[in-house]
Amino acid sequence: MALRPELHPPALDPEMVDTAEHLVADIVDGLDTGDDVSAPLEMLRALSGHDDLEAEYYRELYGHMTDRDAAEIALTPEAPRVTDLTRAEFIDIVERIRSVLSEREYHYYLSLFDRNVAHPAVSDLIHYPAQDWLDRLGKAEPSAEDIVDEALSAQAITTELPEYE
Repeated sequence: MALRPELHPPALDPEMVDTAEHLVADIVDGLDTGDDVSAPLEMLRALSGHDDLEAEYYRELYGHMTDRDAAEIALTPEAPRVTDLTRAEFIDIVERIRSVLSEREYHYYLSLFDRNVAHPAVSDLIHYPAQDWLDRLGKAEPSAEDIVDEALSAQAITTELPEYE
C-alpha cells in the first residue's frame, strides 16, 4: 500500500543538512574534549526548530550513527498525530520500520507509529517481542499484522483527577 504523502518524512534542504552536520560534528568533538558546546547546540536548535535537542544525545553518537544521520534526524519535523490512519497504513508503517531504511526514515516511521497508537512500548513489539506474546501467537517472530493488531488493542491509560473547589 502506498502511504499518503503527509505520512512520509518531508524532503530536507541539502545545504541545511550540510550546516547541521557541521554543527553536530562540533557538538560531538566538543563533548569529547570537554569544551563548551552550548553555541553549536543553540545554533542546531535554531536551525532545526527543535528546542528539545540535548547535548547528551550526541555524547556517544559515533556508537550508532554518523554526524550526517544525526543532522538529518534533527532537521526532520516531528511525526504527526493522525486520527484516521487505517490498519493497512499502520501495517505499511511497521513494514517500513522493519526494512532497511536510513536512520532518519527509521526514526521518523517509528515515531509516527508510536504517536498514533496507545501501546506503551511499540519499539519492543517490533524489536523485543515478549516471549509470552510470541507463545500466544505460536510464532518465533510476529508479522507486521500481529504487531499492528497488538499495538491497536492497547487502551490509552487515562487518569481522572478529582475536581477541587
